[in-house]
Amino acid sequence: AVPVNNLFFESNKYELLDYSIPELKRVAKIIIENNLHTEINGHTDNIGNDKLNMELSINRANSVKIFLVDQGVDPEILKIIGHGESKPVASNDTDQGRKKNRRVEINLIKK
Repeated sequence: AVPVNNLFFESNKYELLDYSIPELKRVAKIIIENNLHTEINGHTDNIGNDKLNMELSINRANSVKIFLVDQGVDPEILKIIGHGESKPVASNDTDQGRKKNRRVEINLIKK
């Protein structure tokens, strides 16, 4: 497992934040050098309805996929999974908690 930091998003948005770029470049290099299949898991906070949050989580994961492909990662080894608001890592009762829940997690899998 490789820890991935700084893959967070503004509320109700799926555009990558500038400070995510160095981390994603590092991940792309690891994926390419080690020929790793990759699951890209999108998440949201609990603001909004379930259907829109599921779409948003998929769009967030897809933003990461597009970036990785632009860095030279084979799109065939990237799998997108949207979780919506179903897997929070922090309480949605505070702004700080919701910020942590608006994220993408990447699982690297050796095949």
